[in-house]
Amino acid sequence: QFDSGVKIMERLIAMGVEQGEFSCEDCRGMARHIMFVLEGLEISAQTIGITAEAVDREIHFILKMLGVEEEDILPG
Repeated sequence: QFDSGVKIMERLIAMGVEQGEFSCEDCRGMARHIMFVLEGLEISAQTIGITAEAVDREIHFILKMLGVEEEDILPG
């Protein structure tokens, strides 16, 4: 399941790069990173609890890492 998620995420990132929406030199590495973050958020939600704001912050950070301009990121 994790590996298939990485493959899907990698394709989405590569498509975003091709369309000029993202900037990423290692789509597979970024996909793995995103999947690990999402897995960690899921575990945190189940164990210690996590706020929607915390999830939004992580998604916002990932988008910035992909080169999305601040003004193009929807407010959380």
